[in-house]
Order: sequence, then C-alpha cells, then structure tokens
Amino acid sequence: MHHFPENSVKAWAKEYGAEPFYFIQTSEARTRLIAWSGNPEQVKSAFYKLLEHFSFDVEVMLKIMFSLEDKDPMWQKFRAVVNRSKLVDVVHKNEAYVFADGMNQLWIRNQENKEYFAFDDHGIFFVYSSSPVFTELFSSLGFQERYEEPLYARSHFHHRPSHLEYLEMKFVSDLNLEKVASDI
Repeated sequence: MHHFPENSVKAWAKEYGAEPFYFIQTSEARTRLIAWSGNPEQVKSAFYKLLEHFSFDVEVMLKIMFSLEDKDPMWQKFRAVVNRSKLVDVVHKNEAYVFADGMNQLWIRNQENKEYFAFDDHGIFFVYSSSPVFTELFSSLGFQERYEEPLYARSHFHHRPSHLEYLEMKFVSDLNLEKVASDI
C-alpha cells in the first residue's frame, strides 16, 4: 500500500524530488508557464497571488475526474462567473478540497483579457499568458526557472481526501457553480 505524504499536494511519485520550478512553453498557438512545488504553503501562496492579477469578476471552471481507471479521463464540468473576492473566500474555506484532491482541476479565466490559469489534478499550475508578471510572481515565491520533467510524466499516485463527495459538493455549492458538461 502506498501512503500519501502529509506534505504533498494532489499527487506524488515515490522518487520525485524536484525543487519548486517553472518554465515557459511556446507554440504557434500560445505561450504558457508551467510551475510546480511540493510545498503546500508555497502552492497556496502562488494560487492566491495569481488571482491578484485577475479582474474583479472571473470565470471559474471546475473539472472533476470520474475515474483514474480510464485510459482517457472522463470529466464532469461546472462553471460560473464569480467575483474574485468571493472566489478567494471560498477557496480559503475549501483548501482541503482545492489543494489536496487529485481528482479535480480548477480553471480561472480573466474576464478582461481572457488569460487564464489551471491548477490541475497533479498540483501543477498552467498559466496561459505571455505577460512577464507571472514569471516574476513565481520567482518571487522561490520557484526556480528551469525545465523539469512534470510529475505526470512518471508513474504517480493521486490523493483523494476522505469525505470527498461532501467536500466536492460544498465547493460547487459555495461558488454556485452550474454543471455544464459531462463525459459520464
């Protein structure tokens, strides 16, 4: 049996000892920043600092994975446009779900410029923006700029908190998220 380390975020791999990092990926279609840390407090700080750079109203999409058994994950999707302050308050009240459940992804879109970030089911940030403010943000929080193989590229485990269904529905309810799609 594999035991989830107490200080991990969402997912872990036995021999994944990467220090906090970020790097930029570019393609013809877009630029994105990828960042990861195994330190829960550093992850929370990054999440809340990212939100400070978004408009007062943000689009929130929560994707909940139905099963890890499937080769191609199936998702339930919920969304709403909410006030950023309300989002921060709800995330604070639901940190056990947002930062520890390895079966969800939380996507936040800036209503003004359509930039967005995702906090995925492995605890990895994907920031879809070419603005240097985000590299500066991660640097200021102790993330090092360098390429590192992301956690999902190796054999790993996802964390599922106890009382998951309760935590999940509480978060959905607290934000008044509406179900918009389902692969199930």
